[in-house]
Amino acid sequence: MALRYGHNVDSHVQDEYTASYQEQIMEAEAEFFPAAMLGELPPLHFIARLSGGRTLKGRFPILLTQP
Repeated sequence: MALRYGHNVDSHVQDEYTASYQEQIMEAEAEFFPAAMLGELPPLHFIARLSGGRTLKGRFPILLTQP
């Protein structure tokens, strides 16, 4: 998002004053989770992209058996 403000005073006798305001939002596609970072996930953690665009980060539990 970019914001711009501006103002100007005329040097003539009338001393006219003008001002402006501009807001701009630009959309760009980017990776949600960079592929290079997949190797940095802790053991048993995962990223899942589901139908409908939903994305989850989760981990598999470690199950221990008691003797």
